[in-house]
Parts: sequence; structure tokens; C-alpha cells
Amino acid sequence: MEQLELTLKLERLMFFRVMMITILLGANLVFGFAGDDPILAPEQVVLMWLIVGTYGLTIIYALLLKKLEGRLERLFAIAQLLIDLTTSAAIISLTGWMDSPFLFLLSLTTLNAAILLYLRGALYIATPAIAFLAVLSYFESMRPGDPALEDLRLRGLFIAGFTNMIAIFLVAILAGYLSDRLRYAREDLEAVVALHEHVIASISSGMIGFSLDYRILLFNPSASKIMGISPPINLDVRQFFQEVDGISVEAYTPQWEVEFTRPNGARRILSLSLSPIMRDLQIHTGWTLIFQDLTQIRQMEKEMWRREQLAAVGEMATGLAHELGNPLASISGSVQMLKTRVNGAMEERLMGIILREIKRLDKLLDNFRRFAKPSAPELKPVNLNRMIENILEIFQYLDRDQSKEMMLIKEFDDEIQIEGDASKLKQVFWNLLTNAYEACGPKVEITFRLSESDGWARVEISDNGEGISEEISKQILNPFFTTKDKGTGLGLPLVMRIVHDHNGTLDIESTQGQGSTFIVTLPRARRVEAA
Repeated sequence: MEQLELTLKLERLMFFRVMMITILLGANLVFGFAGDDPILAPEQVVLMWLIVGTYGLTIIYALLLKKLEGRLERLFAIAQLLIDLTTSAAIISLTGWMDSPFLFLLSLTTLNAAILLYLRGALYIATPAIAFLAVLSYFESMRPGDPALEDLRLRGLFIAGFTNMIAIFLVAILAGYLSDRLRYAREDLEAVVALHEHVIASISSGMIGFSLDYRILLFNPSASKIMGISPPINLDVRQFFQEVDGISVEAYTPQWEVEFTRPNGARRILSLSLSPIMRDLQIHTGWTLIFQDLTQIRQMEKEMWRREQLAAVGEMATGLAHELGNPLASISGSVQMLKTRVNGAMEERLMGIILREIKRLDKLLDNFRRFAKPSAPELKPVNLNRMIENILEIFQYLDRDQSKEMMLIKEFDDEIQIEGDASKLKQVFWNLLTNAYEACGPKVEITFRLSESDGWARVEISDNGEGISEEISKQILNPFFTTKDKGTGLGLPLVMRIVHDHNGTLDIESTQGQGSTFIVTLPRARRVEAA
């Protein structure tokens, strides 16, 4: 930052130098040509060469400036100032010594040194400038003059020399001091601005600052991450949040929740907090909108609600299975006793039907009891790649609807090993595969993607079906909710429970008309042990 600032100052100094040498020395040449003698005096010829030399040096300075950096650039600035000082001394020597109208160039060079190099640089340049004036005054005093006015001339020479020396010294001190103070103030301001930007950039909440005409002036990185867009500076904030339209300090809602749709179609639940920006506590200049992504929290709330509902269903199912099991056992025993006493073939066949149905009901109650209160998974090493390949191979050769064309696709990374209950995990992937098949039309395309990241195994089951509507997606994991004619509504809730028992997660991504993706995330062995 400091190097860039020095570069800009040097560029301005070069421009200012060319302007000064062109105006001042050019004017002197014009006055020289305007005299009676059309031939230039030797001093004016030297001045012309000084002009040409200054232009040439400026071109060299500009070429060197692009190649220098760091400490070399600072030395380059000192060299320019010393050359300017030498040039000023030559001009003063050629235009009247202590009577030269260009004595101010010494103070001007000292001022440039203060701007470029602050107080220390100004003192560095002021010292040779004062020394030059002292030497010039000495040689001026040695020049012969009118003896009658010698004392008056020497006194005036002393006063002029001393006054110019003091002027150069004061310029160096005052300009250098002000330049240093300005640098420190700028550094403090830059530190405050950097801290402000760091604080805004580091907070996890999204922050948008917009003016009274709804133009976005501030957009922090968290806002970009939450909304999934790049900073839309100077765009209308109402393109993203229509709720802020027509707000006023007298009447506005300080906090509310909205559903925001990202450009990729993902929906997020945002909690917004709005507050006015006031200058001097009186003048309203804009608004600050702070928001958090509550999507995961809301999903966790739904998850907890589902778990509580499953627990309640489990308690009810356990009692119901117990109450139904005893009468069924009594009925079964009674029917078996009656079966020994019947004589006709019809009665025996009917008794057999009753016993088979009782066994079927007993099995259904047992399955229902297992859903309501499933046993804890028995964790053993499981090769996910091999398990899924076996499921797909069996599913491929089952006798299914002949009107459907089926294509099963595997996209596996490296072999992934986890610790889990193989039988329960097979039930998870079998149910999800069956659901995907039934959701597709005549051409079935189901893709299994298996990957690993940060110690988690991720299995994605995607289909090309009709997708899931927003209304159904909100209820699809609830127990007993089904869209099938003969469904029980326990398939996906059972899948979710098994996944949760393995300390994993089940997510659903679906767009109506574009298919669905069920994502099962399971911890690798070290995470299972820690859990």
C-alpha cells in the first residue's frame, strides 16, 4: 500500500516538474527572444538545454519507475529530488544568483521531499539546499561592487540569504510534520477500515446494507454463501427481498422469516432482521438487513418431531401388538382343538385357512413390533461397494413389470468400508431402490453414486421419475403417510430410523418433473466408534 502510494506521488511529481520547467523557463526564453538582440545569450542557451534535459530525465524516470520496487523506489525518489535540487541550483546561478527570481525552487523541492519522504526526507533535501544558499551568499559577497554601497549591499545580501535559509528550514519542518501527521492519520483510518471489513467479512450472518432508494451498498461474504450469488452491488435489493418494499422508519417489521430460492433452485429458510442506519441519530441514510440460514434448524425440528412421533407410535404399537397377540394365541389354540374333532373335509379346510391367517396376522404383528421398537444394530465391517453391487444384481433379475425398460447405473469411487448392520442396511437400500423403480415411467434409469469425504460415506440413489411435489415432500417421511394404493406408509420412516440408528442422515432432493435423489450419509468406522 505504501509502495503504491509512493509510486503515485512520483508520477505526480514528474508531471508537476514538466509543467513547472515548461512554464517558468519557457517564459524566460520568450522574454529573451523578445529583446533587441535576436541571438540568445549563453545563459539562455544553457537554460534551453536544461529544459531539454529535464524532459529527457522525465522520460527516463517514467521508464525506470515501472521496473523499480521496494527500497529501490525510495532511493529513486531521493535521487530525483537531488537532481531537482541540482537543476534548481543551476537555474539560480544562471539567472542572477541571490537576485534570481527562481530562489523559491529550493523551497519547492524541499516541499516535494516532504510530500514524498515525510519529515526525514524533507530534512535530507533541506540540508544541501541551505548549504548551497550559504555558498552562493559567500561568492555573491566576494563579487566587486560600489564601495560606497558595499555595507548596504552586504547587509541586504546577508538578510536575503538568511531569510531564504530560514524559509527552507521552516518549509522542511512544517511540511514534513504535516505530512507525517497525515500519514499516521491515514494509517489509523486504514486500520479502522480494515478492522471494520474484517469484522463484517468474518461474521457468519449475512449482511446487506442498502440506501433509501434500495441500492445495495454492502454485501458481506456470508450473504453470498447463504444466498448462493456473487455480491450484487448497486442492484435493487427488492430483486431478492420484496418484503422491504415501501418500508419507513415510522413503520417497519424488525424481524421476520422468508423462504428464499437460490439460483440453482435450492430453497432456504431465512430469518431477517432489519434496522435503519441513522447519521447523528437524526438523519436516516439507509438500512441494514441481517439474516441467518435457518434451513438446517427447521429440518432438525422436523426430524425431532418425526422421532417423537415414531416413539409415540412405538409405544402404542407395542401395547396394541401385546393386546392382539394374546387373543390370537387363544383363538389359535381353540381352533386347533376344534380341528381334532371335525369330521368333514370342508370343516377341516376352513380350520386350516383360519390357522394360516392367524399365523399371518401374528407375523404382521411381529414386523410391526420390530418397526415400533427395533433392535439396536449389530455393528460389523461392511463393504458398501459389494453390498450395493449384490442388491443391484439381484434386483436386475427379479420378475418385474415387462412394460418397463430398466437401466441401473453404478458410479463408485474407491472401495468404502464402514461398520454397520448389514441386514438392516440392505433393507435401507432395497427399499429406496424399490421406491425409485416404482416412481419411474416406462423407461427406468436409476443411478447409485458412492463417494467418501471427510470420514463420511455418501450414497446417492437418483431416478428419472416424476419427482416429488413440495406438499408431499413435507410429509413423505411421516409414519403412515403414503401415496400408494396398497402402501402402509412405514417404508421410508423405517429407512430413516435405521439410518439414524447408524448415526447417519437421510436427505431428499427432488424437483417435480425432473426426478428425485435420496442421499444416505453414513459415518466411517472411526465416527461410528466415537458415536
